[in-house]
Amino acid sequence: ALADSPNIDMAKARIDEAAAEANVANSARYPNVSFDGYLNRERYTGNSYIPPPFAGSWVYQGNTPINAYYDFDFWGKNRQRLASAT
Repeated sequence: ALADSPNIDMAKARIDEAAAEANVANSARYPNVSFDGYLNRERYTGNSYIPPPFAGSWVYQGNTPINAYYDFDFWGKNRQRLASAT
């Protein structure tokens, strides 16, 4: 019986894993906000359809979107996930 029983370290690892799963399930109940961005440097050719003064110049283009997402839990899906994880 002692050979197959978990020791204290294994039991603590299982408890930590269960707590992490409960935290993931609980995180679905809150809004999610993400921020992303990029900056691009590009040189316009001087022999194309781009008119002066832009032809042959360097141009910087960038974008910084902020996204927000919230899952309205009308039928209790997220509450049930949290209850089963805890």
